[in-house]
Amino acid sequence: MNKNVPDESTIRKNYLSHIYDAAVSSIKDEIRDGFIWFSVDETTDANGNYIANFIVGKLSPFKFYQGYLLCSKQLEKTNSETVSRFVNQSIR
Repeated sequence: MNKNVPDESTIRKNYLSHIYDAAVSSIKDEIRDGFIWFSVDETTDANGNYIANFIVGKLSPFKFYQGYLLCSKQLEKTNSETVSRFVNQSIR
């Protein structure tokens, strides 16, 4: 295509926050005032890092709604304190 790809720092500084805000807004629009479900998954990656994922979706007895990965974060360790802090931060 003979186009230059922007540097990752340019993408992060100028585009990522706008794309993130639009994605969160879209998720909020889908869920609106409905009931939600959320799931927290913790795992260890190939390098031995502890990774936590926060997934949310709309709950309905009549229709299946897709879940969305809202947050993924590396934790220093996995215990009740670090996971509950991660959940509280993700909900906010």
